[in-house]
Amino acid sequence: MNTAHTTSPASRKHPRATIEEPGVITVREWNRRAPARRLQVTIRSISHEGVGLALADGRGTLDRRANATLDFKVGGRRFEIPGSIVWVAGPSAPPGPLDVGVRFVLAAVTSETREAYARWVLGLLDRQGVRMQPPDQR
Repeated sequence: MNTAHTTSPASRKHPRATIEEPGVITVREWNRRAPARRLQVTIRSISHEGVGLALADGRGTLDRRANATLDFKVGGRRFEIPGSIVWVAGPSAPPGPLDVGVRFVLAAVTSETREAYARWVLGLLDRQGVRMQPPDQR
């Protein structure tokens, strides 16, 4: 079982905030012949680098390294951010949701979107008391 999503917040490279927000992820598997799938998700944790999600429908599978775009609305702003699936874990209690980690590719969005997302996520981290530490202090 992949335990990447159970790492303690203090030991994470990129601190995460907890959140419960709906979204939609569009997944394009490496097999380009397969059509893209749009899946309902709940965002459970978020950082400036990516998200931890739970699929609303826990059935089926997702491939690590698949391309994905997350579409969500928070703080009165809609974000559509591409990335890739970096981990997939089965439900902790079947038939629960499938858990998925997505690393964002923020270089693929406009600078205005990057800046708005950074302001929002850093504000959320601050409101939750999650402190960013310089890399040499980890």
